[in-house]
Amino acid sequence: AGRLLTIGFWMLSLILIATYTAQLTSFLTLKASKSTITGIDDIKNNKVPHSRIGIVIGTSAEEYFLKTISQGSTNYYHLSTTQDIFIKLLDNSIDVAVASGASAIYAINNLYCKLTLVGEPFYATSIAIDLPRVWQYKQSLDVQILQLTESGELERISAKYFNTLTCGSSSSDESSSKKMEVQSLAGLFLTYACVSVIAILLHLWLKLKRHL
Repeated sequence: AGRLLTIGFWMLSLILIATYTAQLTSFLTLKASKSTITGIDDIKNNKVPHSRIGIVIGTSAEEYFLKTISQGSTNYYHLSTTQDIFIKLLDNSIDVAVASGASAIYAINNLYCKLTLVGEPFYATSIAIDLPRVWQYKQSLDVQILQLTESGELERISAKYFNTLTCGSSSSDESSSKKMEVQSLAGLFLTYACVSVIAILLHLWLKLKRHL
């Protein structure tokens, strides 16, 4: 019985050390792979070379970048369309991209799960509909938009297309990972508890056998 307990302790120690080593390696690898960019301030502080920053030409993001960051210099990576943002990030042509528009946010949150958004929004844009200066349906359009707003339909559409996260979040992944770790360790200790009970029962049986 004593040898059985010793073997159990020895096996438990080996498994715990192996588990701890694996988790530590995973943590260090994950930490090293995380983006070092936390927001627009890192770009302003030249943490990333401008040649590795993608900007879609002709957008409000380009205008913002020229005025507040590069001081008119156009030595950044020129992109033709929003789709180029995702392509160039995935093939490592650029390290970051300053994106404008809800379509880019939706695509990253729901289509390109290998990409992520960092930082808080740093400039506001307005959504507008281009119309002829004199248009006979203008008043009718205003009424329809007002009705959609009052009925909550616009809010529902916004929630459906811009507040969804098909790709999920890193926090949920981390919580599920921790849950798996706890479950695996719980199973390990349960196994050792069973071994201990068997060892105790064996000890009692041998002791009883000697008395008989």
